[in-house]
Formats: sequence, structure tokens, C-alpha cells
Amino acid sequence: MYLFATRPLWKEINVSKKLVKDLYREYLGMENQDILTRKEAINFLFGITKKIQEEMTRDMRDSSSLNSIKDLYKILDEVYHFYRRQKEARSKMREAGINSGSAFDVFSQNRNMARNIIDAVNLWIENSLLFQENLERSYDENSFGLNQQLCVKMYIYGAASQALSLISLSRKFDSEVLFTGVKIRPNEDYAIEPIKYHPIIHFNTALTGNQNILVDDNELINADASTVGKGFYTTYKIKFIYSLRLLSTIAEDMLQGGKCAMAVIDKKEFINKIRQYSPEPIDVDDFFELFVLNKEKIKSQIKGNDGIIWIMNTNQYRHEIRPILCLENDRIVVSWCALKQAQELWSSILLNGGMCYSNKKDDLTRAVEKRNEELSNKLVEILYNGSVVKTKI
Repeated sequence: MYLFATRPLWKEINVSKKLVKDLYREYLGMENQDILTRKEAINFLFGITKKIQEEMTRDMRDSSSLNSIKDLYKILDEVYHFYRRQKEARSKMREAGINSGSAFDVFSQNRNMARNIIDAVNLWIENSLLFQENLERSYDENSFGLNQQLCVKMYIYGAASQALSLISLSRKFDSEVLFTGVKIRPNEDYAIEPIKYHPIIHFNTALTGNQNILVDDNELINADASTVGKGFYTTYKIKFIYSLRLLSTIAEDMLQGGKCAMAVIDKKEFINKIRQYSPEPIDVDDFFELFVLNKEKIKSQIKGNDGIIWIMNTNQYRHEIRPILCLENDRIVVSWCALKQAQELWSSILLNGGMCYSNKKDDLTRAVEKRNEELSNKLVEILYNGSVVKTKI
């Protein structure tokens, strides 16, 4: 028998309650409010994101580049481990048939808050590559403490940015459909929540929250021969399984299986290690195109005169799927959690579809679109066979 219990995210990762309260009130105001029109909600949320963007860009210009990156990777390390632990617990809750109650609500809020932080951290790691003016400044290699203030700001930024995107996208629909406003709760842990229209729906309980029902156990083993695996190879010239094994080897060797959360290594040394890890000759340029971000790649994703990256989870060159950083001084930054995150996301794209990126069309994106069609057809088949009673006429 399982006993499911958890605490709010800030307590779980030991962030000061007073600091959280002070920062919430600084960015969100003193009072609870329900902003019920899209226009007012967008204006309010835009003000929050703009303020934090200005603060972050100023701090990155003024600080040691590696210190900024280190602070962000520490937050990712702390919150990503927490998110994975909670994900395992939620899976056991589903198996036990628990889908309501106070513990379930806290788990759900923790999941949303953790995703907000992770998404924001990934975005600002990308932006850190745009501000490398202070690479010559030394950074503290021996400490890896959590920057609590930055962590709370990442939650506020991630939650406000997500709500802003959802409400903005909903403007094309009726005023009472999808996301219509936002709840602001500066005196609660879960401080920003989009207001969503909830129609009465009917669903198949065998499928809800259970993507694995569409996936065969052998699909990952046979990834290279799959539609997505073939598209992956023609786009990046590296086989899918081989590429994930390389990431796993980097995590196990350079980062001692997670005992070392982050490492900074000379580019030449890094390339030599990649060649050592490879049982067959590897084109280093292909590897760098697939898995390594640099300033030029991030600059290519900036829209118009924005100056920074602000769109999450969609760009071709982004940190979730390209987890290694190459700085302008030819230093390479690797993070255990970033490598694991990329492995899990690439595997999910292969198995569950979705989209790897939406701002570039190539053989891989076309293969993923085909995979989405395959999964849709499989879903229809499962629903049909599970819900339609065949009768003889």
C-alpha cells in the first residue's frame, strides 16, 4: 500500500518562505485578483515578463558569464530532479486510482510550477549565450549553491510567460472559450494560474493521461528503422540510438553519472573525448550541429528586433534538445540534468510524437508529422475497438 504525501515545491527545495512572499508581492502586487478579460490579463502579464527580461539582460551583461550559467544550471539541477521524483510518484498515484484530494492537488501544482521553472531556465540559458561580454571574469568553481532569488524569479517569469502565451493564442476564439484571464495569488505558493473555460466532456479512462497505451515496447529498440529515426538520420547524419548513447556516455564519464552536476572543459579536449567515446569514426561537425548551442545559433532564432529569445519550446536551436554549450572562448559547458532532459525529450518525440521544433521544416519534422498521423490512427482504432459494440444485422 502506498502513502502519497508531498509538500509545496518551495518547501521541498528549501527556498525561504519570506523571500518567496517578498518577490511575489514585488512582481504581482499585494492583493489576490482575478483578471477576467483577455486584454487586461495580457497587459498585466506582459508587464511582469518585460520587467524580468530587463533585469535578467542587465544582470547577464554585468556578471561573469559562467556564474550566470552556473546559477541557472543549479536551478535546473534542483528542480529537474524534484520534477522527476514527483513524476514517478504521480505515476504510482494513477496506478492506485487516485485522481483527487489534497495530496493530488499539491502534486499537480508542484508539477506545473516545476515545469514553469524548467522552461524559464532553459530559455535563459539560451539567452546567456547572447551575453558573453565577461567571459574573462573568474567564477567560483567550488560552490554550487542555489540562487534562491533567481529561482523564484524563474517561476514567476515561466508562469507569467506561459499564461501570456495561452491567453494570447485564445484571442482567435470566442471570448468564453479556452483561456479567458488569469488568477493572481501573491499570498499562495501557486501564484499565477490562467483561467480556463471547462466544458463538460466525455473521455475514455483507459487513455486519459496514458500515452504509453499507444506505444509498443520494442519501438525504442528499433528506433533507427522507424519513420522518425530515418528522418533524424537524413537531417543530422547521426543514427538516433547512437546519438542518445553518446549523450549517456558524456553524462556517465564527464559528469560521473550525475555526481558532478556541471563541468566546463576545453573544446579540443571535449572533441577528443567524443572521438574516444565513438566506436566508429564520427564527424564532429555533425555532432556539434545536433547537440551543441553557440551564440550564432541562438542569434538565428531571434525574431525581428527583439534582442533576446522569449519563445519557449518551439525553436530549432534550443536548449531542451541541444544540451551542450560552446562559449566564444572555446570552452564547453555540460550539465547532467541538461543531458538527461535532452535524452528524455528526444525519446518522447520518437515514441509519442508532438513536434521537435516548429520554425524549420526538414526531413525530421516531416517524419514527426507522419508519426503523429500514425499515432492518431492508432488512437482511433483503440477507441473504436474499445467503445463500439459490433452487432449482426
